[in-house]
Amino acid sequence: MRQLVSSVVLPCLIEIRYAIMMDDLANRLRLFVSQVLSVFIDMLFLGGWVVVNWGAHRFVFASFPLEATDTFVLHIVQLVFAVSTFFPVLVYIVVDLLSVTLRARQSVQQLSAKINPPASGGVIQDPQAGASAR
Repeated sequence: MRQLVSSVVLPCLIEIRYAIMMDDLANRLRLFVSQVLSVFIDMLFLGGWVVVNWGAHRFVFASFPLEATDTFVLHIVQLVFAVSTFFPVLVYIVVDLLSVTLRARQSVQQLSAKINPPASGGVIQDPQAGASAR
């Protein structure tokens, strides 16, 4: 029986543990890559927004002679355009930040549940406080 356990059961347990560890590693790597790609895409959106606004400003003001009223109206239009095109980029950035924050919070809660099982109410008891109450 001992030989069966050492030759069959133990290697199976080791393979199962290895498979679980590799699956966890693959999930963490997938999450990390998705977060890095999200940040990269957000920065591309932001860079595109800056280039379009800067280019529009340079093209219009350098190409056309403008009077004071025209300049004022153009600045208002440029401000409305900048805000309206920045809002979708800002929404993507906020969604990505909230996603990362919620995932981190969930990981902390899972780790806390492993460290402090629900039987203790999830609260770390101070052993010295119990000794002084006696």
